[in-house]
Amino acid sequence: MIVTASALSALDGATGPVELRGATFRLKDPASFKEFEAHAQKQAGAALKGFTIDINDKALRQLTGPLAAVSSAATVAMWLIGLAGAAVLALLIALAVKQRRREYGVLLAMGERRWKLIAQQAAEIVAVAALAIGLSSLVAEPLT
Repeated sequence: MIVTASALSALDGATGPVELRGATFRLKDPASFKEFEAHAQKQAGAALKGFTIDINDKALRQLTGPLAAVSSAATVAMWLIGLAGAAVLALLIALAVKQRRREYGVLLAMGERRWKLIAQQAAEIVAVAALAIGLSSLVAEPLT
């Protein structure tokens, strides 16, 4: 609503000369504050004397404060879940190696090199890990 200051003061029931004590402007982007300040100085000139132009970021801090607390808790939870997942994967790898102990023994007895068996096991782990990471990166965002 755009009205003159005298019309606004008449709504308030005030009589006498109109006196402006303050104004609040809401900017879409805080980065444009300097530009807004320069424009206000240019438009108002000497009439701006006695007024301060500054940023009141109280509302922004009220909104982002709890978000920062939740963010730190979520980061800690993410790391704990990642470490627990790594521990589970390490146990599954140990179980897979234990289940294939006889196969490895036969291959070693036939003259297969130990480093080749280790490389094969590592390649299998990397392939499964790449598949798991790829699927989780596709599915994680929509799920969360």
